[in-house]
Amino acid sequence: MSGSDSPVYSIAEIAEHSTMNDAWIALDGAVFDITDFLDDESNHPGGFTLLKEHLGTDISTVFRDDTVHPHTTQAFDMLEIYWIGQLATYL
Repeated sequence: MSGSDSPVYSIAEIAEHSTMNDAWIALDGAVFDITDFLDDESNHPGGFTLLKEHLGTDISTVFRDDTVHPHTTQAFDMLEIYWIGQLATYL
C-alpha cells in the first residue's frame, strides 16, 4: 500500500474531508478515502453514527478499541481498496 512515490497528506488535509460526501480517515499512517464506502450503511455493521464522529481524523486508536466497536481482520483488509496515500507524520 505504500511506496516512496505515494501521495503524502497532512492531518490538516485529512481534516478537510470530514463529511459523508467527502470522507477521509487515517489509520496507522495510511490515508483512506472512504466516501464510496459510506454509500451503503450496510457496509458498516456498527452503523454510521460512530463513523461520522471520526471522519477527517486519525482513527488508529479508536479503530482498535473493542469497547468502542470491535473490528475483524476483514475490516482491516477491506480498507485497502480505499487507500489513497500516507500520513506525513508517519514518514
